Amino acid sequence: MLLELVNPNFTELRHYQFQADPVPVLLRADTLGVKRIFKQRPILHQNFQIPIDLPAGDSMVCILYFAPMLLPLNFNLFLWE
Repeated sequence: MLLELVNPNFTELRHYQFQADPVPVLLRADTLGVKRIFKQRPILHQNFQIPIDLPAGDSMVCILYFAPMLLPLNFNLFLWE
């Protein structure tokens, strides 16, 4: 799966994926944003895209953190299979 955030103006976006059961375990952590080097993104794309590896029958918790901005936080969020 792929999590896509359509807003090219995030100064900093942090993404965390945790295994849900039985004890929370950090599976992946990414820091993205316009001040980061483009080639360091998990997927090289104009939008912020984050891969999610979720086997059938499993569950996970995803947490998104957005650094404070002067503009209102407005964006489309897509989960692609």
